[in-house]
Amino acid sequence: MSASFDTLLRLAALSRSAAKDDLRELDRKLDELDVGDRRLLFLAWRLLQGEAVEVNANTPERHAELRAFAEHVGATLQETESGRAIFRPPTAQ
Repeated sequence: MSASFDTLLRLAALSRSAAKDDLRELDRKLDELDVGDRRLLFLAWRLLQGEAVEVNANTPERHAELRAFAEHVGATLQETESGRAIFRPPTAQ
């Protein structure tokens, strides 16, 4: 992963914008993301939509990355026996 969590959250927010400048910036930035960043960006986008999402956390490194991301955004992370993780968006306070 090369992009910061805050950068990924910002890009996820840009994807919800109707402004042409925002969408152009998003398009440019997408090309700079590696595969791991793109996965986290998709996760951030789904969380911003208020949706839960299930992802594969089959390696200790991936699991640690997902846990750190969940903590950063305030999401909950439910681990399953099959090595998958369910992210739930932060609750309104």
